[in-house]
Amino acid sequence: MIKKLILPIFILAFLFSCTREKGKNQKTDRFYLISNCKQDTTFILKLLFDTAHLNVIAAKDFAESDKKNGFGGRVIKLTNEPAPVDGGMVCYFTRDLGIIYTKSTTWPCYTRLHSTNDSIEKRINDYLERILSEPAMVVKGEYIPPPITTTVTFTPPKTE
Repeated sequence: MIKKLILPIFILAFLFSCTREKGKNQKTDRFYLISNCKQDTTFILKLLFDTAHLNVIAAKDFAESDKKNGFGGRVIKLTNEPAPVDGGMVCYFTRDLGIIYTKSTTWPCYTRLHSTNDSIEKRINDYLERILSEPAMVVKGEYIPPPITTTVTFTPPKTE
C-alpha cells in the first residue's frame, strides 16, 4: 500500500517544484530609449503617456488596412509647437505603448522606444514601419521654409 503511494507523491512533488521554479525565472519586461544624439541608453520604469503639453497634428488608424496581417493600432502624431528656439519636437503616440518615437524639428536627433520583450519590440517595429510608409504621417506638421516671394530683376549694365 505504501509503495503504491510513494510514486504518485514523488511525481506530485516533482511537478510542484517545476512550476515553482518557472515562476522564479520569469523575467519582467523592460523598456528603454535609445537616442542617436546621446551615447547612453535610458531605461524607463513606465511607458510615456503624458501628452498634455502636446498638440495633435495627424492621426492614422492602421486597423482597417492591415487586418490581414494581424496588426491593428492607431498612431497619433503630436508636436510641442509653438516651442522655444531649437526646442521643437514631433512625437508618435500609440494607445498601447505611449510615445514610441520622438524627433527634433531642428536637429537630426531622435529617440526610439525599445523593449526586452520580443513581441513588444516587434509591435514597435510594426508601428514605425507603417508610420514611414504613410507620407502624411511623416511630413505633415514638419517645418517647411516659406517660399521666397520677392523677385529680383536683373538689368543689363549700360555701356557707352
